[in-house]
Amino acid sequence: GTPVAAAHVAGVASLLLAQDPSRTPPQIKSILESTAEDQVGDPAEDTPGWDQYYGHGRINAYYALGGQVGLREPARTEESISVFPNPAMKEFNVSFPGDAQIIQLVNSIGQVIDTKHLNQQTSTNLKVDEAGIFLVRMIMSNGLIVTKKIMIND
Repeated sequence: GTPVAAAHVAGVASLLLAQDPSRTPPQIKSILESTAEDQVGDPAEDTPGWDQYYGHGRINAYYALGGQVGLREPARTEESISVFPNPAMKEFNVSFPGDAQIIQLVNSIGQVIDTKHLNQQTSTNLKVDEAGIFLVRMIMSNGLIVTKKIMIND
């Protein structure tokens, strides 16, 4: 139950901090929420996304520490970003709130393949040289990490 889960969450949070000491508490929370395995309980109680019985789902240390990061979007976000066209042919546009600080493009095995530091911009173009499914990761000024999937075709 909850007492055991709290210890597991604290353990994975400490591993995330050890992996990158510059991570903020909101970033760690966002990583834990976005990599949890949703809908693992009784279907009558465990609804998609956050619910009162199972929260965001079962913690997954492997995903949280980078083992297939980029394949699952968070169930909910507090900020919104728009990626278009999606699917795209190598080049696409991303629009976002003005308080976004960093935008990253992450491949399906969790590698950051492009990073842009933003200066109060509200949109930017990104280009990918290979086909596949990618994550556009936006780091907001409050530390929140917002993600959006994009498919790149040949």
